[in-house]
Amino acid sequence: MKGLRTLLFVLLGATMLAGDAAVRLPIADTSPLGSAVQNTGTVTVSEATVSGERLYSYTDNWTVRNVSRKAVVALVETMLLRFSNGQSLQRTLQWEGFFQPEVIEPGESLPQTTHDPAIEFHAGGKNGLSYKSTCEVVLRWVEFADGTTAGDPNYAEGLLRNRAATWKLLTALHDVYRTQGLEEFRQQLLSRVQPAEVDGFLEHLRRIHKEGGPEAAVSRLELHLKTAEQRTAAFGK
Repeated sequence: MKGLRTLLFVLLGATMLAGDAAVRLPIADTSPLGSAVQNTGTVTVSEATVSGERLYSYTDNWTVRNVSRKAVVALVETMLLRFSNGQSLQRTLQWEGFFQPEVIEPGESLPQTTHDPAIEFHAGGKNGLSYKSTCEVVLRWVEFADGTTAGDPNYAEGLLRNRAATWKLLTALHDVYRTQGLEEFRQQLLSRVQPAEVDGFLEHLRRIHKEGGPEAAVSRLELHLKTAEQRTAAFGK
């Protein structure tokens, strides 16, 4: 899954290895009863032997649907893949819509997608890929459009930290545009930044810049800043 329309979804994700075997596993949603979203679909796990080591990767056909009565702005989920040889792989998945005008309305779903780049998971030992393998997804934290949240806030620390860093960087880029002009803005926009999640957010602005020029990138940046201010006001912060 990824963000609705242009919304950012961060997954340290995977694509398929061309390998010896593959198996399709149903996604088991083990979130607490009454959770805001429902996860359904399948994960196809591929196994290959590379230089004597067993490596795994996966693609998913995964739907995340808002089953609450509130619009969702952000969420954090975890995926746990358990292999039949006793090994496991856990990933943290984040969807962040704070800077985008679109939200996940009640009844709406995030589009399905295949993730990139590939994860290489060193399972070790004997072959671990079989239909006894499992995939579990748990909603850990969710933020609604009215500013309320549910779940364990510890899982949101990284997302909220990156949100603050992104807002700071967007503000700085806008200041560069206002005080130093489009050319300096262009150079700053095209420069890589840390952390990687913040740099990843800038990728769509770089793409807009490439396709429509710096003025189009500035216009989208200003939309992000305006939306962030509106979100903050709606949150009562």
